[in-house]
Amino acid sequence: MELQKMTNGHHCSDLSPEKIILEDGFEAAEEREEFLPHGTEGGKKVVQFTDFEGKTSFGMSVFNLSNAIMGSGILGLAYAMANTGIVLFIILLTCIAVLSAYSIHLLLRSAGVVGIRAYEQLGNRAFGTPGKVVAALIITMHNIGAMSSYLFIVKSELPLVIQAFVGKENTGEWYMNGNYLIIIVSIVVILPLALMRQIGYLGYTSGFSLSCMMFFLISVIYKKFASECPLDSHSHNITVTEASMGMEFTTHSVLPTAVPTAGLMLTTGGPTEFTTVTDSLTTLLPTDVQNLMENATESLYELINATFTTMSSTDGHMETTSDLTTPIIATTLGDLQSLSTSVADGELPMRLISDHEHSVADETCLAKMLTINLQTAYAIPILAFAFVCHPEVLPIYTELREPTKNRMQGVANISIAAMFLMYLLTALFGYLTFYDHVESELLHAYSKTDTLILCVRLAVLMAVTLTVPVVLFPIRRALQQLLFPDKPFQWARHIIIALCVLIVVNILVIFVPNIRDIFGFIGATSAPSLIFILPGIFYLRIIPEEQEPMKSKSKMGAAAFAALGFIFMVMSISFIILDWVSGEKRSGGGH
Repeated sequence: MELQKMTNGHHCSDLSPEKIILEDGFEAAEEREEFLPHGTEGGKKVVQFTDFEGKTSFGMSVFNLSNAIMGSGILGLAYAMANTGIVLFIILLTCIAVLSAYSIHLLLRSAGVVGIRAYEQLGNRAFGTPGKVVAALIITMHNIGAMSSYLFIVKSELPLVIQAFVGKENTGEWYMNGNYLIIIVSIVVILPLALMRQIGYLGYTSGFSLSCMMFFLISVIYKKFASECPLDSHSHNITVTEASMGMEFTTHSVLPTAVPTAGLMLTTGGPTEFTTVTDSLTTLLPTDVQNLMENATESLYELINATFTTMSSTDGHMETTSDLTTPIIATTLGDLQSLSTSVADGELPMRLISDHEHSVADETCLAKMLTINLQTAYAIPILAFAFVCHPEVLPIYTELREPTKNRMQGVANISIAAMFLMYLLTALFGYLTFYDHVESELLHAYSKTDTLILCVRLAVLMAVTLTVPVVLFPIRRALQQLLFPDKPFQWARHIIIALCVLIVVNILVIFVPNIRDIFGFIGATSAPSLIFILPGIFYLRIIPEEQEPMKSKSKMGAAAFAALGFIFMVMSISFIILDWVSGEKRSGGGH
């Protein structure tokens, strides 16, 4: 059945190739035409895509698309920068952003020809039922990956938040078990929202979600300037804890050079000093505690001075007798005093730190401009996953007031530019805070007890939890079009599909141990399909050859665009599988 255009509720002529005017030759009236026909067609009522068609302002459309772009991928960008370097990361991020905008351009051109604002229906128009099935499956796979990443954040962060609130360590209670928590959140919060019939009712959470992510960005920037490098959490100082005092502190002693003794870092400096792991609590220590610490470190000082005297007539090296990679932790003040006795009796080994080892701390705080390693394979999928918004572009176009192709392209360009800036700032300041110690999920790199980070965790948890129902709607729509294309709405089917999707996602989150696996593999498969491959081949199939021959610049560009997506997909999957295999070998060898 040939689709028809309508203006102000009246039928227009059929969309024959001769009557289609493509971009660079669009007429003003053509630009203002609506995509979806109104009224009846063939005696059957035409189902509208949304009840809010054409009522959203340009600014709100930018807001909605930005929220669609924004996802949990932002938490993995600092890790991507650590494995590419700053320069390569900026180049890759810029390329992905530009290519994403171009793919939206191809989608809008294709949709303008056939009068369709659903991704699956574009596949049906281009390749029939197989095209519709492929498009629906890719959208389903991608959105399940997105939901999995959101719930993985809930699984990893919610126990930390609860732990901070109750003020006790995680000792295995059910309410601190991430697997139990995501099941509870899915049933209590996500499922009721996902059962709403209209996705428009969830639009009120868009502003709140973006505000939470803005708070996250501001906090990351603040933490960069509030933190010193190297961070205490990555130093190799011995930590002494007095339970009755409720504080932690480290000790540094004066030596001609830096020597680690059983995990105790003795560094060059002035008089013996005490520095806290968290805050400056030195003045709060009782006098007898300070004296005990001084006596212990002075004993070590005398012992090592004697060692240096002996070594001056030898080759200057001392061999270790055990593995020093794991520092020995003193849990009471008495342990520190006995430590010096153990060293004096030869029970604990010592060795000199070479000049190379002595400079490790300085190298740790050195930003890398360009880095290529096996982990770099994850960078492109993470970036591509962060910019995928294509299944939502056409529905937002439907809601845009005075919808024209140029107007919607402007919405897309502004949204992508805004998210590009947010992504870049988050990655840059997150990387410059932790450097090579950054985690694949950025929030894990911060202190568990920091008040600001606790607030950030709460904000991110609320944002991603309220985003999951929005992502579930396109999955349900795709499955309904595949399995029940001609069936009327039924609440039973509506509920069962939502339940099945949530069960699958919960299984993925419980059994996939690292969020990088979700970002990497899903991004390497669905993201290039949605960004590169499908828009390119849809354009080639839908745009008539009478208007644009296959050898035209536009179609050759679309073909190259689709080919780039295939190359990107194969390379990314190959590198990720190679990394998994090599990682398993290292793991197996180490255990």
